[in-house]
Amino acid sequence: MGWKSNIAWVSLPLAAILGFAGVEICRRVAPGQEALGVILGGLLAWIVATRLARRLMAGAWRARGLTPALDATYRVEEDALVFDTPGVQTRLRWTRISEIAPGAKAWLFIGVGQAYFLPTRFFADPGQERAFLVACFEKLTPEARARSGEVAALVAREVGPWGVSGS
Repeated sequence: MGWKSNIAWVSLPLAAILGFAGVEICRRVAPGQEALGVILGGLLAWIVATRLARRLMAGAWRARGLTPALDATYRVEEDALVFDTPGVQTRLRWTRISEIAPGAKAWLFIGVGQAYFLPTRFFADPGQERAFLVACFEKLTPEARARSGEVAALVAREVGPWGVSGS
């Protein structure tokens, strides 16, 4: 990545310049509110630096022949949940999953020492998401089911307390 790996340091002068510009603008527009100018200038610098860093990183990956986004397949098999991406396949055995928990815009499959996540955006609709989680929940050990309260509630709504499908 060369100098691009130091984008955080390169953006410091930008933050300083925007901070000073914010102070000057506030002095003219709203005297006595210079601190607000520093905050707004710093925030603007952070937004610009973050977007620039993302763009530079994506370009660096493309230059190496890799795309920033990976195609991923998640599959429920009899003995394991399979995460399949180009070049890497991970099999997480059902007996090694201690819990399925909701995360920020993803479902976490918590295993021994680490968690695997399945973004909710991978599902075409909420029905497909529920069906996948029901299939996973059925494979868990009784202990893991007990710890997976949110999925258990979702499964109960989907299947119903007597095994009858419902909404």
